[in-house]
Amino acid sequence: MSAVLNDKIIKYLMDGGLKIIEPFEPDSVQPASVDLRLGEIRYEYDNLEKYTLGEKIAEEKIKKVRYNEYSLEHGAVAFVGIYEKITIPENVIGMIMPRSSITRLGIHIIPTYLNPGYSGYLPLTIVNHTGNRVTLKSGIRVVQLILFNLAENPSRSYKNGIDTKYYNDDVYASKLHADKELEEMLDGILEKEAPILHGMSKRSIHES
Repeated sequence: MSAVLNDKIIKYLMDGGLKIIEPFEPDSVQPASVDLRLGEIRYEYDNLEKYTLGEKIAEEKIKKVRYNEYSLEHGAVAFVGIYEKITIPENVIGMIMPRSSITRLGIHIIPTYLNPGYSGYLPLTIVNHTGNRVTLKSGIRVVQLILFNLAENPSRSYKNGIDTKYYNDDVYASKLHADKELEEMLDGILEKEAPILHGMSKRSIHES
Protein backbone atom coordinates (compact mmCIF):
# COMPACT_ATOMS: atom_id res chain seq x y z
CA MET A 1 0.00 0.00 0.00
CA SER A 2 1.29 3.47 -0.88
CA ALA A 3 1.75 6.05 1.88
CA VAL A 4 3.06 9.56 2.50
CA LEU A 5 6.52 9.57 4.07
CA ASN A 6 6.50 11.24 7.50
CA ASP A 7 9.29 13.19 9.20
CA LYS A 8 10.76 10.13 10.92
CA ILE A 9 11.07 8.19 7.65
CA ILE A 10 12.46 11.18 5.73
CA LYS A 11 15.15 11.81 8.36
CA TYR A 12 15.94 8.08 8.53
CA LEU A 13 16.46 7.91 4.76
CA MET A 14 18.58 11.05 4.72
CA ASP A 15 20.68 9.91 7.69
CA GLY A 16 21.19 6.62 5.87
CA GLY A 17 22.85 8.37 2.95
CA LEU A 18 19.92 8.69 0.52
CA LYS A 19 20.43 12.19 -0.93
CA ILE A 20 16.86 13.18 -1.72
CA ILE A 21 17.51 16.85 -0.95
CA GLU A 22 20.89 18.61 -1.21
CA PRO A 23 21.78 20.56 0.81
CA PHE A 24 19.59 19.13 3.55
CA GLU A 25 18.52 21.18 6.57
CA PRO A 26 16.94 18.97 9.30
CA ASP A 27 15.00 22.00 10.58
CA SER A 28 13.21 22.23 7.22
CA VAL A 29 11.44 18.89 7.81
CA GLN A 30 7.74 19.23 8.65
CA PRO A 31 5.51 16.38 9.97
CA ALA A 32 5.01 14.98 6.45
CA SER A 33 6.96 17.25 4.09
CA VAL A 34 10.19 19.20 3.62
CA ASP A 35 10.30 22.96 3.06
CA LEU A 36 12.32 24.14 0.05
CA ARG A 37 13.78 27.55 -0.79
CA LEU A 38 13.97 29.84 -3.79
CA GLY A 39 17.29 29.52 -5.56
CA GLU A 40 19.35 32.18 -7.34
CA ILE A 41 18.55 31.24 -10.94
CA ARG A 42 15.48 32.23 -12.91
CA TYR A 43 14.60 32.21 -16.59
CA GLU A 44 12.26 34.22 -18.77
CA TYR A 45 11.02 34.11 -22.34
CA ASP A 46 12.52 37.15 -24.07
CA ASN A 47 10.33 38.94 -26.66
CA LEU A 48 8.16 35.85 -27.20
CA GLU A 49 5.16 37.64 -28.74
CA LYS A 50 3.16 34.51 -29.49
CA TYR A 51 3.56 30.77 -29.08
CA THR A 52 1.84 27.67 -30.44
CA LEU A 53 1.91 24.59 -28.21
CA GLY A 54 4.48 22.13 -29.52
CA GLU A 55 6.70 24.64 -31.29
CA LYS A 56 10.37 24.73 -30.34
CA ILE A 57 11.39 27.93 -28.58
CA ALA A 58 14.66 29.29 -29.96
CA GLU A 59 17.54 29.35 -27.48
CA GLU A 60 17.98 33.10 -27.94
CA LYS A 61 14.40 33.58 -26.73
CA ILE A 62 15.18 31.93 -23.37
CA LYS A 63 17.09 34.15 -20.98
CA LYS A 64 18.55 32.60 -17.83
CA VAL A 65 19.85 34.98 -15.18
CA ARG A 66 21.19 34.94 -11.63
CA TYR A 67 19.39 37.20 -9.17
CA ASN A 68 19.14 38.08 -5.45
CA GLU A 69 15.93 40.07 -5.63
CA TYR A 70 13.35 40.18 -8.41
CA SER A 71 10.32 42.49 -8.59
CA LEU A 72 7.12 40.84 -9.80
CA GLU A 73 4.24 43.05 -10.91
CA HIS A 74 0.59 42.20 -10.22
CA GLY A 75 -0.53 39.45 -12.60
CA ALA A 76 3.02 38.71 -13.75
CA VAL A 77 4.66 35.29 -13.86
CA ALA A 78 8.17 34.30 -12.79
CA PHE A 79 10.06 31.04 -13.38
CA VAL A 80 12.49 30.57 -10.51
CA GLY A 81 14.61 27.54 -9.67
CA ILE A 82 14.56 25.82 -6.28
CA TYR A 83 17.76 26.20 -4.24
CA GLU A 84 17.97 22.53 -3.30
CA LYS A 85 18.72 19.73 -5.72
CA ILE A 86 15.97 17.09 -5.59
CA THR A 87 16.54 13.41 -6.34
CA ILE A 88 13.43 11.23 -6.15
CA PRO A 89 14.06 7.55 -5.26
CA GLU A 90 12.85 5.00 -7.79
CA ASN A 91 10.10 3.68 -5.48
CA VAL A 92 8.75 7.15 -4.63
CA ILE A 93 6.87 10.00 -6.32
CA GLY A 94 7.09 13.64 -5.25
CA MET A 95 4.67 16.56 -5.16
CA ILE A 96 5.76 20.18 -4.85
CA MET A 97 3.09 22.26 -3.12
CA PRO A 98 3.12 25.94 -2.07
CA ARG A 99 3.45 26.73 1.61
CA SER A 100 0.25 28.01 3.22
CA SER A 101 2.04 31.17 4.35
CA ILE A 102 2.74 31.97 0.67
CA THR A 103 -0.77 31.34 -0.68
CA ARG A 104 -2.28 33.46 2.12
CA LEU A 105 -0.45 36.44 0.65
CA GLY A 106 -2.08 35.93 -2.74
CA ILE A 107 0.99 34.41 -4.38
CA HIS A 108 0.23 31.36 -6.50
CA ILE A 109 2.89 28.68 -7.05
CA ILE A 110 1.82 25.96 -9.47
CA PRO A 111 1.96 22.44 -7.90
CA THR A 112 4.39 20.12 -9.69
CA TYR A 113 4.54 16.32 -9.94
CA LEU A 114 7.93 14.55 -9.83
CA ASN A 115 8.36 11.08 -11.33
CA PRO A 116 10.33 8.27 -9.68
CA GLY A 117 13.98 8.82 -10.61
CA TYR A 118 13.70 12.55 -11.31
CA SER A 119 16.82 14.53 -10.42
CA GLY A 120 17.71 18.20 -10.69
CA TYR A 121 16.98 21.80 -9.79
CA LEU A 122 13.29 22.27 -10.45
CA PRO A 123 11.91 25.61 -11.69
CA LEU A 124 8.80 26.97 -9.97
CA THR A 125 6.06 28.87 -11.78
CA ILE A 126 5.09 31.79 -9.54
CA VAL A 127 2.11 34.08 -10.26
CA ASN A 128 1.51 37.34 -8.40
CA HIS A 129 -2.21 37.65 -7.53
CA THR A 130 -1.70 40.03 -4.61
CA GLY A 131 -2.77 43.23 -6.36
CA ASN A 132 0.61 44.74 -5.46
CA ARG A 133 4.20 44.48 -6.61
CA VAL A 134 6.03 41.62 -4.86
CA THR A 135 9.80 41.23 -4.46
CA LEU A 136 11.09 37.66 -4.66
CA LYS A 137 14.23 36.93 -2.65
CA SER A 138 16.50 33.91 -2.98
CA GLY A 139 16.71 31.78 0.15
CA ILE A 140 13.06 32.21 1.20
CA ARG A 141 11.11 29.00 1.97
CA VAL A 142 8.19 28.98 -0.47
CA VAL A 143 7.21 25.35 -1.22
CA GLN A 144 7.15 21.93 0.40
CA LEU A 145 8.10 18.56 -1.03
CA ILE A 146 5.71 15.72 -0.21
CA LEU A 147 6.94 12.17 -0.85
CA PHE A 148 4.66 9.21 -1.55
CA ASN A 149 5.98 5.67 -1.28
CA LEU A 150 4.69 3.49 -4.16
CA ALA A 151 2.90 0.21 -3.50
CA GLU A 152 5.59 -1.46 -5.62
CA ASN A 153 8.49 -0.37 -7.78
CA PRO A 154 7.55 0.82 -11.29
CA SER A 155 8.76 -1.08 -14.36
CA ARG A 156 11.11 1.83 -15.15
CA SER A 157 12.21 5.08 -13.56
CA TYR A 158 12.12 8.54 -15.10
CA LYS A 159 15.81 8.50 -16.05
CA ASN A 160 15.33 5.22 -17.95
CA GLY A 161 12.09 6.19 -19.65
CA ILE A 162 11.12 7.47 -23.09
CA ASP A 163 10.41 11.05 -21.99
CA THR A 164 13.47 12.10 -19.95
CA LYS A 165 13.96 15.65 -21.18
CA TYR A 166 14.19 17.08 -17.65
CA TYR A 167 16.55 14.51 -16.11
CA ASN A 168 19.50 16.34 -14.49
CA ASP A 169 17.26 19.41 -14.55
CA ASP A 170 19.09 22.73 -14.24
CA VAL A 171 16.16 25.16 -14.15
CA TYR A 172 15.26 24.33 -17.76
CA ALA A 173 12.55 26.15 -19.67
CA SER A 174 9.76 24.12 -21.29
CA LYS A 175 10.78 21.39 -23.73
CA LEU A 176 7.26 20.54 -24.85
CA HIS A 177 8.49 20.31 -28.45
CA ALA A 178 10.52 17.22 -27.47
CA ASP A 179 7.42 15.14 -26.67
CA LYS A 180 7.53 11.97 -28.76
CA GLU A 181 4.05 12.38 -30.26
CA LEU A 182 4.86 15.94 -31.40
CA GLU A 183 8.07 14.79 -33.06
CA GLU A 184 6.13 12.05 -34.90
CA MET A 185 3.42 14.53 -35.95
CA LEU A 186 5.97 17.05 -37.30
CA ASP A 187 7.83 14.22 -39.05
CA GLY A 188 4.61 13.18 -40.77
CA ILE A 189 3.89 16.76 -41.89
CA LEU A 190 7.42 17.12 -43.29
CA GLU A 191 7.12 13.81 -45.16
CA LYS A 192 3.83 14.92 -46.74
CA GLU A 193 4.66 18.54 -47.53
CA ALA A 194 8.40 18.27 -48.32
CA PRO A 195 9.33 14.64 -49.09
CA ILE A 196 12.81 15.54 -50.42
CA LEU A 197 13.72 17.41 -47.22
CA HIS A 198 12.20 14.58 -45.18
CA GLY A 199 14.42 12.04 -46.92
CA MET A 200 17.52 14.18 -46.38
CA SER A 201 16.62 14.55 -42.69
CA LYS A 202 16.23 10.79 -42.27
CA ARG A 203 19.59 10.12 -43.98
CA SER A 204 21.40 12.63 -41.75
CA ILE A 205 19.96 10.95 -38.63
CA HIS A 206 21.12 7.49 -39.74
CA GLU A 207 24.58 8.77 -40.72
CA SER A 208 25.17 10.63 -37.43
